[in-house]
Amino acid sequence: MFDSLNNDFAKELEAMGRQYPFQPLKYLRQTLRLTFEEGIQMLKDGGVEVDPLGDLNTEAERKLGQLVLEKYDTETLVPFLYSGAVSIKMNVLLYAPSLLLLMLRDMDIIGVISALAGAALGQVLALSSTFLGLSA
Repeated sequence: MFDSLNNDFAKELEAMGRQYPFQPLKYLRQTLRLTFEEGIQMLKDGGVEVDPLGDLNTEAERKLGQLVLEKYDTETLVPFLYSGAVSIKMNVLLYAPSLLLLMLRDMDIIGVISALAGAALGQVLALSSTFLGLSA
């Protein structure tokens, strides 16, 4: 994708660079993929105190970007596994409202409550295994 942008829009990038000087993006041909645990470890090694079960704040994300640039010479990465806390938050924010409407349409209230209790139990167990250092 970045190669195509650089090749297809070289004139536009050059014009933008004259008006708003910038350094070319550093990227790898194979995008760097880090687990959440690897990112946390890099931050700890870099002297940043972070909650291994929490979400990264903006400052920690910027520091991780700087550490990735220094270690791998790239400004792009894909954090493909997140902490249990982020997983729970994203599931609730993104999926629960529409799933609840579908469940209420297709199930009786006992079925909805049972299904929600099962989903909550799954999240609690996933978070517990992360907290206890168990791997799936």
